[in-house]
This record gives sequence, C-alpha cells and structure tokens, in this order.
Amino acid sequence: MSVLTNLLRCYEYCEKEGLVDVHNGNDTVLLPVYHSNKKAKKNNILKVTLDENGDLLSAEFATDNEVYIFPVTENSAARSGKAPSAHPLEDEMQYCISKIANEKKIEDYKKEFDKFYNYVMNSSCVVNPKVKLFLSSIKAFLSNEKNYEMILSKLPLKDIKKAEKGEIQYTNEKGNKVKHDFKKTFLSFTVKCQDNQYLKVDTFHDLHNEFIRYIDETSIDNGNKIICNISEKEEVIADKHRGLMGNAKVVSVSNNKETYVGRFKEGSDIIKIGRKSSEKIHLMLKFLLENKNSNICLTNNLFLVNWFSGDIPNSIGFDISKTESDDYMDDEMQTPVSEKNREIGRLFIKGSEKLSQSPTDKYYVMLVDKSSHGRISLKYYNEMQNSQLIHSLELWQKKYLWEKKNLKKQMYYPWLPKLDNIILDAYGIERDGSLIIDKEEFKKDQFQNLVVALLEGRSVPSNIKNALIQNIKNRQRYAKRWRDVLMVSLAVLSEGRKENKNMRKETEQTRSYLYGRLLAIYDVMENTVLKDKEGGRSNSKDESNIRSTNVQRYWITFVNKPNATMVTLESATKYCVEYMLSSSKLKGYYGKMEKARKEIFELLDVEENRKYKNKQLDSDFIFGYYAQEKDLYTKNKEEKDNGQGSEEGEGNDE
Repeated sequence: MSVLTNLLRCYEYCEKEGLVDVHNGNDTVLLPVYHSNKKAKKNNILKVTLDENGDLLSAEFATDNEVYIFPVTENSAARSGKAPSAHPLEDEMQYCISKIANEKKIEDYKKEFDKFYNYVMNSSCVVNPKVKLFLSSIKAFLSNEKNYEMILSKLPLKDIKKAEKGEIQYTNEKGNKVKHDFKKTFLSFTVKCQDNQYLKVDTFHDLHNEFIRYIDETSIDNGNKIICNISEKEEVIADKHRGLMGNAKVVSVSNNKETYVGRFKEGSDIIKIGRKSSEKIHLMLKFLLENKNSNICLTNNLFLVNWFSGDIPNSIGFDISKTESDDYMDDEMQTPVSEKNREIGRLFIKGSEKLSQSPTDKYYVMLVDKSSHGRISLKYYNEMQNSQLIHSLELWQKKYLWEKKNLKKQMYYPWLPKLDNIILDAYGIERDGSLIIDKEEFKKDQFQNLVVALLEGRSVPSNIKNALIQNIKNRQRYAKRWRDVLMVSLAVLSEGRKENKNMRKETEQTRSYLYGRLLAIYDVMENTVLKDKEGGRSNSKDESNIRSTNVQRYWITFVNKPNATMVTLESATKYCVEYMLSSSKLKGYYGKMEKARKEIFELLDVEENRKYKNKQLDSDFIFGYYAQEKDLYTKNKEEKDNGQGSEEGEGNDE
C-alpha cells in the first residue's frame, strides 16, 4: 500500500471511529476537511467576543500555545505571499478589518465570507439556527466601520496610542513602551448567545459541518471530476494541495515542464488526486506531524512519524530513537546485567512492552524531511506487522546490548546506545565538551540509514562501524567525550563477538585483544598513581587537575606499532611501579597488575605473534582494554577479604 493510500485510509478509519474534530484538553485535534489551525504565539491571535447583535463585548490576546481551528478554501489553504487569498471566516486583520486592510484583500475576504454566509442563509437543508445567528453576528461586526476603534477600546492594555495604519503603542506591565502591528494579527470570533452559551469557530462542530457541506456542493458545481488515483472514486480534482509545516508541499501540481513533457500533457496528469482525498491525506499527515507521540524529531527538520493501525495517535509513546536503559539503571529493584542477561531479552525501546502482537495490528513508519521552505520529502515509508517490529527490536537488542556502570550503586546494568549517540560518536567533532556534526544533510542521511537498518532487521551500516573503529584509535581527539565514544563503540562493534563484557577465556584472546589488555594496565597504573599524588582516588568526573597518562599520549602510536611502543610505555611508567611498591595501600594492587601483565606476555609468546609483533592492531584491542580495565577496577571476593586492591568503582566507568 502506498503512503498516500495509507494516510487516506487512516483518516477514513478515524472518521468511522468518531476521532475527527475531537477536542480533548491539550491533545492534538485531527482536523475536519477544509479546515486548518493556528497556534497562538507572541500576541499573534486576538480573541474577540460578540453578542448576538454583533456588538463587541471583549477583546484579548490568546494565551501562547493555544491552538485555534478555522475554515479554509482550496486557495487560502495554499496561499503564499505572492498570491494571497482570504480565508472565508477568520483571518488576519489586514484581510477583514476595513481600517487596516488594503482594498484587494478586504474585497477578497468579503467575497469569500458572503458566499458562505449566503449559502447557509438560503440553504434548503435543515441548518442549526445558531449557525445562522453566529454568522449574522460576525457579519454585523465586520460591517461596522468603527470595529477597529471598538477593539482598541476593549483591549486590556495601558496608554494605547494609534500610530500608522494597524500599528499601536502601549505600556506593558514593566512600564516599557511596546509596539504592536495588527495587520498580521489573526482575529478569532466567539459569540455569546442570550442563553449564555458561548459559540467559538474553534469548537463549533455544526459550523464546521455546514462549511464542509458548502465546499462539497459548490465544488461539484464548479470543478472538474476525475477518478482519483488514491481513493479510486470519482471526485473533483484538486487544483492545489495544502502545505504542511508552513507552506512546504508534499504533493504539488508541477508547473515545470521538464517533469512531465514527453510523458504527460499537463503537470497535473502525473498524479490525479481528488480534492477531498487530498484534504484527508494532508490532514492525516498534519495530525501525525503535530501529535507529540507520533512525531519524533531526529535532527534538524528530519522527523520520524510512526503510528499503529489500532493506535493512530501512538498513545503508548513508542519511540525507536530512544532507549529506556537510563531509567532501568535507576530502578533499585532491577538485577545486575550478569543475572538479567539470563532472562528473556527485554526490549529497551520506549513503549515497546505495550505493543500488541495481534496478527491484525500493523505498524507504520515514515521519515519526513522538510528539505526547504517549499518542499517536504518522504524519505522512507514502511508498514509491517507488530510481530515483525518486535522481532526487529529484539534482534537489534541482541546485537548491540552492552553494559554501563551506575557509580551510585556500584553495579553494571544493561545498556543500549541511542541512535543519535551512535551517529554523534561516529561522526561528531568535539567542541566545548560536546560532539557536533556541522553538515546537517549528512546527519539526516545517517539517521535514515540507521532507522532503516533497525526496522528491517539489518546491522548498523558498515560506514558507521568503520568510523567508530577509526575514532577508538584516535583517543587524543577527545578531551571530554572519550568515554562516550568508547562505550558506543563497544556496543556497536560487539555484534557477532558474543562478548560477555568480562575477560575472555585465554583460548579466545586474540593478539589485538592481548595488546589492548596491556594498554589498560599501563593506563590504570599511571592514572592510579597520578590520582593518589593529587590526594585521593576520587570518583568525580572532573579530573581536569590530573594530567594525561602516557597511554593517552601514545595511544595511536601503540595501535599502529604495539610492540615498539610498549617499550616506550614500560620506560614511561617505571616511576609508577616504584611509587606503588613503596605504598602500603597500592602494593597489593600493583601485584594484581603485574600478575595480569605476565599472563599477557605468556599468551603473546607464540610464533605467529613474534612474526607480526608490530602489525597494526584491529578493533578487537578495545575489548581487551575494556575487559582488563574493568577487571582492575573491580574487587574480587578474595581482595575484599584481604583489604587489598583498588576501591570498587574507581576509574572512568559511568
């Protein structure tokens, strides 16, 4: 099923289930056809309340983030600065208030308003009397030549002074002089009835239904009928398609001959979509883009939109871009990773534990890229059974589940890197303690590749793995973010290695793994001595007063020429050996290091290793480094009983 067909069917499902034009607190409203909405921000919407005679009762600016629904025409829904077209009922004051509007705009507004007004007043169908009363009140107000002065007199503002056409100056709460231009201020109408009922364009369902009937009937009289390529029904063709996220188009009628000459007679022949179907498709996508649960911003102007056949608003909050492992680590009732891994794999994707596995339930996902102010691209679309989605999530977790240390509880917990962390740690450049990717389009491409890989059961793309491999070889690039790069690299590169996060069996330790272990020993040894000299081995992340170790300085040289660089590190850390042997509290700890070092040299002393002793290390070295570092920073039972070794949790584990 195409994405447009699916969006149409989703909207029609919502119509059938009574989910259209439903107002529930601050929840996003799925708009009725031929309607749009506007969010209040910085006094851009003015609410006016009228009585039944059209006299103004009050005027005040809407509270920020309030959303208002209003009717639109085909032209006004797609209007631009070059070709303005008035909305038929509520609009900016430069269209509907005579003292502010220019001649062309107010003429267009009056024309659109009167067409709808006359249709309702002269309708042969049964019309709610309050719809007629509502429109009559607004018409009376708009016809009043003093309506602008009436608005100014009702505004709860101090010292209002009129300036140029539509501009005022007033004193705000802080006593400062503030200017406001009413030309682009949107006018929202409320009518107070004699029975004290307040009718608002925003929530007046009977008014909405009358407008829908009006557009449907007048479109049939004035439009060209076609068989819609999406609904496969006879409809009036859409000459214009509404924009989303501003005026950016998903579907547009092409005026560029290069896109159709030689294949089609007109640009509109590329795809024929009925007007009502176009409305439903675009309003469904608009709802998904505005709903906080179905729309996830991955990076600048790239959005992941996902929903379920039985849960279109995605009320469970399912989000493949985030993991729950951080919350999991804070749960005191959870078990350590060594025990948890024996249980059935737990999904770390937010909301995944609530997924239905019914064979009829489907998951839909798309990547929407607002590539410019005028265009939206659907970069990716897929639909799958929920069971297939769950399988892909479990497979991803099985491949990339690692561990992370909770310093507060001194325990290791399951951890799965988030998608944005994988991308940043692979391609980010460290600036002021943060990883930054300057090329936004490149970042979007990597997100797309990663999302597709996760959903379709593939592995992390090889280019990302290769970037991480290069990064772990270049530790000197990172002043603050090295530990993040290390942890993400371990998780991503562990695929297929069947790591248990602890030391491997001796028979499974490769040459690179063994040299990685040596690297950890030299690093931990010097780090321990430097911290001890500074007055204690603190767990604080702020180690700016501790100089870099020789391992950090010679890291990339060691990776390229391990055996030769090992001689340099032996010499550079000789003072550490002397210091630890002279310290009663560190002497036993050095003994543990020396025992591990001798074991490594014995395992390296084979013919093949001697032959290629200076061969560059592969990425397996980082697993040896991590395992040895973890082993040195963790007390075993015997050390605890003897009071020897390092403090548990010491070091850089997070």
